[in-house]
Amino acid sequence: MEAVNPIQRARSVQEVSSTVRRLCAHSADQQQQSDLFLSLALQLRTLTLQQLNDVWQEVSFKCLDDWQPLLEALPACGSEECIQFTTNLILNKEIGQDHIISFLSTVTFASHPTPSLISHISSLLTFPPIRPKTILAISSLVHRLCRKERTPCSQIPEVQQLLRVLKEDLGQSCGWQEPLPITELLHVLKAVENIGLPEFIPQLKICIHNHSAPVQLRLAAVQAFRHIPCHRKKGVLAWAYQQPQEDVEIRIAAYQQLMYCPDQEVFRIVKDTLRNETSTQVGSFVWSHLFNIQKTEDPLKRDLMESLPHDIISKDFEAEPWKYSSHMDFTMDTGILWSSL
Repeated sequence: MEAVNPIQRARSVQEVSSTVRRLCAHSADQQQQSDLFLSLALQLRTLTLQQLNDVWQEVSFKCLDDWQPLLEALPACGSEECIQFTTNLILNKEIGQDHIISFLSTVTFASHPTPSLISHISSLLTFPPIRPKTILAISSLVHRLCRKERTPCSQIPEVQQLLRVLKEDLGQSCGWQEPLPITELLHVLKAVENIGLPEFIPQLKICIHNHSAPVQLRLAAVQAFRHIPCHRKKGVLAWAYQQPQEDVEIRIAAYQQLMYCPDQEVFRIVKDTLRNETSTQVGSFVWSHLFNIQKTEDPLKRDLMESLPHDIISKDFEAEPWKYSSHMDFTMDTGILWSSL
C-alpha cells in the first residue's frame, strides 16, 4: 500500500474518531444512527494498518451504555487491513469470545481473499477454544481463493501450510494415533470438504477404512469428497459403495457422492451393483433414487434424467421400498429461485 501523507493520516483518524463519538452521543434518531454506523464501517475500509492502530488507541472505549462502536464496526469493514488488525487484537487477547465468533462468522465473506489474508487468519489456529471455527473460516476463504487463482492452489505456500495442518489432524485421528475430540475432527472434515483438493484423498481413505472409528466420522469422510474433482474420487467412492460387508450408511453416502459424477462409467457401476445387491436397505435407497430421477419434473435434474440408461434399475426393490431405506426428491419454489431437495 502506498505511504500515507502524515496530515492525511491524522485527518482520517480524526474523522473516524469523530464518527465514533457521535455514535456514542446518541444524538440522532435510529435511522441516522444506522447511517452513521455504516459510515463508520466505510471509513474503516480506507485506513491502513497503522491508522487502525491509531484509531484503536484513541476511540476503542465503550459508550456509557457499554456499546463499543469501533469494535462492532470492525467485522463490517471487511478490508484485509481490518481483518489483519482484528486478528492481532485476538492474538493479543484484547477482545472477548463473542466478538471473536462474530469476526470469524463474517470474515468468510471477504470479497477478495488473498494468500496473505489466509496467513493472517491461520495464525488463530494456535488458540484451542476457537480452532474449530477458525478452520471452517479459513477453508471457505481457501475455496474461494482457489476458484479465482490461475496457478494450482496447492502450490500457494499459505495454502500448503493449511493443508499440512489438516492432514496432520486427519492422520492423528484416523490413523489410530491420539485422536482429536470428535467435534473438532468433524470441523476438520468439513473444512476438507470446503477446500475440495485431491491432496486429502489418502487421509480420507484411511478415515473411511477405519472401522473402529464412529460411523459419524466415517460418513463425514465420505461427504468430504464432495468438491474433489470427479476423475480423482470416483475409484474410492465406487469401492466403498460396492463393498457388501460395509456399513449401510457408508455405502449409501458413497453412492450419493458418486452420483455427483454422472457418466456412463458411474452408471455401469451402479447398474451392476444394483443387479447383484444383497442389502435391502442399500438396494431400496438406490432404486428409489434412480426411480425419482427418471420421473422428476425438476428442471435442474433434466440433464441427469436424460442421461440415465433406461435399464439402469431392476425390479428387485420395487415392491415395498417404504420398508427399507428410500430417497425422497422434491423441488420447492421459494418465489426467488428453485431449490432442489
